[in-house]
Amino acid sequence: MNILIITPELPFPSYRNGRTSTLAALIDVWRMHNNVTIIAGEPCSSSGLEYYKNLAVNIVENPTSKINFFFNVGFKVFIRPRNIWRHNYDLPEGLDLHCYDFILLVGFESALYLKPILEHRVSSKLVLFELDCLSLLYKKSACSTSNIILKLYYCIQYMLVERIERFSYSSVSSVFFVSNVDADYCISKFTEVKKRIFKFVNNGVNPVSSKWSLRSGDSYLRLCFSGNFDYLPNRLAAKFILTKIVPELSRRGITFTFHIVGANPGDDLLKMADQCGDSVIVTGFVEDIDLYLSDMDIYVSPLFLGTGMKNKILQAMNIGLPLVCSNVSLDGIKEMQDGYNCLVCNSSDEALWVNKIVELANGNNLCIAFSGRSQEVIEDNYRWERIAQSFIEKLLN
Repeated sequence: MNILIITPELPFPSYRNGRTSTLAALIDVWRMHNNVTIIAGEPCSSSGLEYYKNLAVNIVENPTSKINFFFNVGFKVFIRPRNIWRHNYDLPEGLDLHCYDFILLVGFESALYLKPILEHRVSSKLVLFELDCLSLLYKKSACSTSNIILKLYYCIQYMLVERIERFSYSSVSSVFFVSNVDADYCISKFTEVKKRIFKFVNNGVNPVSSKWSLRSGDSYLRLCFSGNFDYLPNRLAAKFILTKIVPELSRRGITFTFHIVGANPGDDLLKMADQCGDSVIVTGFVEDIDLYLSDMDIYVSPLFLGTGMKNKILQAMNIGLPLVCSNVSLDGIKEMQDGYNCLVCNSSDEALWVNKIVELANGNNLCIAFSGRSQEVIEDNYRWERIAQSFIEKLLN
């Protein structure tokens, strides 16, 4: 099959963010049996172009244009949400859209390419792979803050995004998310759109050589949380760790180090970490995150905000790292059950989080059991090769 993928950024390097890692993994499987072309909405690095050339994937650059606050379709004018002001939504000249079986629009931003695509009246199946429902994220963000200015900002962004999503959903044949939570929300929210177009595919991980094992001989506990801290839910979770969980661990006299792992921690998180002293390590970007996390004892994920399936949780499960996490962290991963393969805490009370951490830290057999069971869940449900094939099957159906 001929597949055209339109994406805001070239998925290289794949670890840039959750979207690029997901897309890169799917392309790596699809290109083996299909002809894949990518249109990237921002300039591509020479190393990225070379990488995909070696994979026999065709790249068409369509770089960012001047700032534009409006988006119009026919007689309708949309005010653009803040995150899509600088993208060029005209298709590259000379591109023949009629030769593709599927046109896959990746991420909310790519939905704005629908205007020129619809004008071409293509027969290709149009698919929006939004990954996470952006309006749902803004809705949750507005509900979670007590700051009036922030609440107003999130409400405005929610209305702008929701209007574009409503147009997009009514213009494509399928909308895919990486969590059933987002798909179910859209089914109940966008009642004028046929329910059957909303689908979800699992996020996934590849097999890794780095695996967690129970450490012996060390007198201190190694705890960790990971993510790209440009993303608000990750930043809020890190702040909860640094201002709530870390002080409570210290108050109880527990010897530990808490590792905040990932790119773009920002000055605010670094300042908070400095105030915690030697008990906190902020790594910044880590080249081999699986290897780094495999040396930890417990993964702690106090996410209270977010949408979609969390790559960080799948990564921890993949190496067998025991988990203490919130229900939001487990969105879409229905196989994870409190007390069977992880411990769950949904409280904003740091004492309850530390109780769960201590329970797991003192239970070697529990850690070993959780580790094995979480790896079984990954092997049975979250391998990329199987997921990529499932995606194609759902497209064909």
